[in-house]
Amino acid sequence: MLLLILIFAGVSLWLLSNYWLKTLYFNDRFYWIGGGVVIIFLIAFFYPVVLWPAKIILLTYGLITITDLAFIFLFRGKPFASREIAERMSNGDKNPVAIIVKNSYPFSVHFQIIDEMPEQFQARNHFYAGNF
Repeated sequence: MLLLILIFAGVSLWLLSNYWLKTLYFNDRFYWIGGGVVIIFLIAFFYPVVLWPAKIILLTYGLITITDLAFIFLFRGKPFASREIAERMSNGDKNPVAIIVKNSYPFSVHFQIIDEMPEQFQARNHFYAGNF
């Protein structure tokens, strides 16, 4: 019976990660806070007084993550980005490239766009960040 539960849990987590969470990008802050929660639980192993605050911090961390996921997936629409360039580019002149970003969420979002240029240009610093 335990084996069936483990198989069901594994298949469920695999489906969840491959079809729903694949579109997410967790930044460093998410992992640093998760690591901090783990360290607090390690401290609580030696000092049991810290166990309840550790549980409250873990519950808060989980609720904030679930709330963030709800904001992302339950509202209609999503941000849309497109790149507009000329049909033919010139070697000698500057070629304007326009990146158009539209937000259809009912709230403002912070974004970072990584524009991956061809490796022949040797330019790896094309990041755009902003709020809208």
